[in-house]
Amino acid sequence: MTADDAAAFRAAALAFYERAALREACLRLQDRDGLDVTVLLYCLWAAGAGRAPLDAARLARIEAGLQPWRETAILPLRAVRRRLKGDERDAGEAVRRQVAGAEIAAELVAMDLIAAAEADAPRRPGAEPAAVALASLHAYAGFRGVAVAAGDDLRLLAAAL
Repeated sequence: MTADDAAAFRAAALAFYERAALREACLRLQDRDGLDVTVLLYCLWAAGAGRAPLDAARLARIEAGLQPWRETAILPLRAVRRRLKGDERDAGEAVRRQVAGAEIAAELVAMDLIAAAEADAPRRPGAEPAAVALASLHAYAGFRGVAVAAGDDLRLLAAAL
């Protein structure tokens, strides 16, 4: 994946996430099923960019690069942000916003890690993006051991293409 591709992935991921229905589906898949929002968004971007569906080998490479960062930065920041949610003190809310900003910055680093892991991602031009996205999303859910209950959210995400 080129630097331009990595930048395009970031921009597309942020645009997808701004759409309320997609954001809510991503958060349900994260909170209920333990899936990583950045990987979900990558599945969408990659399908739209003509990449082949993700398979177990590519997912293992992505997870191997992402997991240490997720455990070191993303999950601890998310935990602090969630603990501060609802703190009615002005200072508590100000700190929560700062932590949320740091969490977003950490997720942008995660996107760069995914881009690095997918530097040589195979292409599948001409394939129906929504079908490729759904195949990648199902492969990711299966890789992470997520039950079929997540299927509706996965279909909603894939249909966004």
